Amino acid sequence: MNNVLIFAGTTEGRSLGEFLSRQKVNTHVCVATEYGETLIEENAYLKVHAGRLDAEEIGNLIQELQADCVVDATHPYAVEVTRHIRAACEQTGVPYCRLLRPE
Repeated sequence: MNNVLIFAGTTEGRSLGEFLSRQKVNTHVCVATEYGETLIEENAYLKVHAGRLDAEEIGNLIQELQADCVVDATHPYAVEVTRHIRAACEQTGVPYCRLLRPE
């Protein structure tokens, strides 16, 4: 696995991005807001994108990054973005993983 795309709306998403970058896995973390962008520090293996994306834009990003998998670590109530991420993964054929914190 060389390229992981994470949609991080939770602490777990940011933590996963930081962990993967320490393992020298190319990781791209998407956050919805500029504030979210300030919570994670870029490095040689971790890049951050701030801003909301629709399904088509997510699909384009998956292809541009040549993502090997996509992790949806958005907030459980962020139903619309989860729908967009799943649709983009189905369209591009890239594996989709949902990261949820234990109840």
